[in-house]
Amino acid sequence: MSRRRPLMIAIALVAGFIATTSSPAAANTDTVTTSTFTPPASVSGATLSTAFSDGEGGTYQVFRSGLTHTMIRVLGTGSVDTAFNNNTPVAIGVPTNLQSSDAVRQTGLINAATKQWWTTIAPQNPSTVVTAGVTITSGDSKGTVSFTKNISGSTLKSKCEEFIANSTFIQNPFLLARRGGGMWLSMLCGFSNAQILFPLTQSGDFDTSAASVSLVAAHGSNATCAYQVRVIADPTSKAPAPEIWALRGEHNFTENSQCPTFTNSASSIASNFVALASLSIAENGTVTRTVLSTSAVLPDGMRIDPGGRVVALVSEVVDTTKLQVIRLNANGAVDTTVGTNGFKDVPTGALPAGATRQNSQIIGVVTTAERTYFVVSLSDGEVNNYSNTSTTPRVHGVRMGLLSPADGWASGFGTNGIGARVTTTLPENWFSTGRTTFTGLAVNLKGQPTAFSFGETSTSYHVWTAIAGATGGGDGGTGLGGFTRDTGGAPSAGEPGTPGFAGGSGSATNLRVDNKVFMRLPASAQVNTAFTVLTVSAARTQTLVSNTRNTCVISSRHVIAVSTGRCTVVVKNKNNGSTLRTLRTTVSTKVSTLGSEITVSSPIQFKQASSRLSKLARTQLAEMATAATSAKAVVVVGHAAALTDSRFNDAISRNRANAVKDALVKAKIKVPVTITWRGKLQQISTKKTEAEQAKNRRVVVYLVP
Repeated sequence: MSRRRPLMIAIALVAGFIATTSSPAAANTDTVTTSTFTPPASVSGATLSTAFSDGEGGTYQVFRSGLTHTMIRVLGTGSVDTAFNNNTPVAIGVPTNLQSSDAVRQTGLINAATKQWWTTIAPQNPSTVVTAGVTITSGDSKGTVSFTKNISGSTLKSKCEEFIANSTFIQNPFLLARRGGGMWLSMLCGFSNAQILFPLTQSGDFDTSAASVSLVAAHGSNATCAYQVRVIADPTSKAPAPEIWALRGEHNFTENSQCPTFTNSASSIASNFVALASLSIAENGTVTRTVLSTSAVLPDGMRIDPGGRVVALVSEVVDTTKLQVIRLNANGAVDTTVGTNGFKDVPTGALPAGATRQNSQIIGVVTTAERTYFVVSLSDGEVNNYSNTSTTPRVHGVRMGLLSPADGWASGFGTNGIGARVTTTLPENWFSTGRTTFTGLAVNLKGQPTAFSFGETSTSYHVWTAIAGATGGGDGGTGLGGFTRDTGGAPSAGEPGTPGFAGGSGSATNLRVDNKVFMRLPASAQVNTAFTVLTVSAARTQTLVSNTRNTCVISSRHVIAVSTGRCTVVVKNKNNGSTLRTLRTTVSTKVSTLGSEITVSSPIQFKQASSRLSKLARTQLAEMATAATSAKAVVVVGHAAALTDSRFNDAISRNRANAVKDALVKAKIKVPVTITWRGKLQQISTKKTEAEQAKNRRVVVYLVP
């Protein structure tokens, strides 16, 4: 008997270049080039199974050979990270009771807040999940595994039945990053699209101190079913910004007394449609539902823009080529400055020949001097649902497009904003073993959309041409990934109803701003936090000196915690240098509500023994100068590698900090800029290879809100 399921094209976020060998392009070479992906010898004979971003411009790649699953790291430069687990593939755990070595579903994710990676492996067949469970493996950027845990099927069933009775089928387990560390384990409990989010601790255990979150049709809805629920987490923003956002289509159509999961019910769902709704989930689990539309449209891809707002794609239930883009305000309602009543038409045109349905995802962003473009993957296939028993070859394709909520599809990229299509041909029953057609859909650091496609015997790597004027690209992610402009309606400093936005030239960020003047520092402080400790009048006669520059630095009237440890600052009389009082605190990563949260730039990198700014660095600084228009102060910290004499390290790190300050001043920045330097005292990597030490030749810029 053949079981039919929705055609799912798995996506894992990837950034960076991959070592490849050239082969003929699969599509128009003006917009996309194709190479054969050649894995390193350490995973020779294994098959690339999934790939996801390492959060630093590179890629974690999971290979499998039978029941053996291993992971390597590829740097953003395209080379294999030989320091990752001492150049040995990391073992990824597999559920112990898997009935088939092939029939597995794999996902991977990086927690942007902690840089910890997490993977899940579970059976492809929903009924088998109840038997075998889910295995989670987690580790760090050095390849050190924190834990490997199998969550038994009986435990998962019990968790599901707290919300859904008789959950004999558990589907599609995947992870979402959680604020403060850890993850949300998301599962569909049964065939009714009952999606539940279970909080996990940093060590992978169920967090009994936090509430699970149900996304079942409820929360004020008069619909009985939810369909095509899309979820995104925002782990680095702070309350009151929601931790999780979800979009869902709500309707009253059932098949055999169950909410349907098959796409061939589209016309019935459309005729029984109730609403497209947003769900904003606070840190305490409170769910707020907002109706966005009563038209029959379903959510597709989601992403969070540099201003902390959700940008999403929606498509008509029946005709998925009729696409629209929306943007949500902080209260969950549509931003009516986009398109007509908040919905902007971005149709994709006719489906490619032979395709019957299109899936749309937002896979990352490309930045230019004037825009943040969202990169959209448009994947297609010959069938809506697949059969486990059919070996008929099926053609699958993917295209890449660039759009902004302000302008729609970007002119100058591909044809009318959509790049060329690449294809792969696979037997229809390929999907019954949990395999995918495409993985690693992402944007590299040059602003080029990328993708891997699978064949039966080989894997290809596709790179689309970047739009003219691209200054960079990557995963996008949260409202703290900014220093880019969105001139199509970025919130201003006084925009009502948008707590946490600090506007000015489109540089909105979700930051905690504490206007209190601290005569004493709190006993404990959160890293990357600023405290105002002198009033304007006091600063005329008093000055600040840090006795612990590795932990906290001074900028005008502010004490800035930049690293964990003890922080001691002395307040002195400017006239005679006498000590007036001493301020002390302990800086840790524990979340705090005190002080102002500072914005930290991506590291500005330098060549060996050089303090000269690269073209990329100058672009970064131009964007920082724009972002700094709403800042109170700027701190520039220089660093050096550890391969030479300490006196030279101090000098070169100071010169690098001065070079960055000079560039910011030249960009007409109007706020105070303070420099400090660390030499080799704060290393990102202590390994002695050139590739690792290159990470230490950097300058970091802090903006004080």
